[in-house]
Amino acid sequence: MKQSDLLNFAKSTTAVLSNFGAIATEPLLNLWFEAAREDKIAIEQWESAAKKIIRGRKYTSQPTYADFYETIFGSPVTETDRAGKQVTVVMKQIRELGSYRTPCFDDSVTRTLMSSRWSWQAVCTMTESELKWWAKEFIESYQSMERTGNRSQIGCGGSDERMLKLLVGGIGGKS
Repeated sequence: MKQSDLLNFAKSTTAVLSNFGAIATEPLLNLWFEAAREDKIAIEQWESAAKKIIRGRKYTSQPTYADFYETIFGSPVTETDRAGKQVTVVMKQIRELGSYRTPCFDDSVTRTLMSSRWSWQAVCTMTESELKWWAKEFIESYQSMERTGNRSQIGCGGSDERMLKLLVGGIGGKS
């Protein structure tokens, strides 16, 4: 958005807020305008979002800047979305590869979980009922690893693995 778009921005924003019984103050409009500029939102996108917001019944109170942002760019992908997608990826590879071939996972969290938490052969031999429960556990584990950033500590060169290599490295050597 350019500075020359400020008037149109103020008009559309004020109209939307008035539609919900709120008053658009100058500080609010200035803050939202600067945020929209930083987010590289075009005036056409903003005005289109304003129309979508007043046409819909999603909002019963004053929409926030985040509501405009979500209307323009869509909902952000959540941990649950990513975890659910990865369950689908694992299930697809179970069907396509079976337990005798090696799976390949592009997602680092999935790769870590499937190489350290579960055995590929064990997951492949689960019944449909067991897979249903496994999928729920996988989603919880995936979300936990995403929240904590704990990807590299499980089977990917964490401190325990380095210590083990140091200990093993001295076995059989000359003293």
